[in-house]
Amino acid sequence: MLTGIFYDKSLKQKLQVDSIQGSAYRAGLLGGHEFLLGRFFFSQQLGVYLYKLNPYFDRLYHR
Repeated sequence: MLTGIFYDKSLKQKLQVDSIQGSAYRAGLLGGHEFLLGRFFFSQQLGVYLYKLNPYFDRLYHR
């Protein structure tokens, strides 16, 4: 499990342009698995935003 806190300046600008009260900070929890098959590396991750005060992103995300 990984956690992360992100600050997005472009999100802050988009909130200001759209005149929406919100935060450019996001915090999330991410889990997944990775494996090597021959010379290929496969990865799959699923995360959830625990702190998200803007209307632009869903609560769940994947990579």
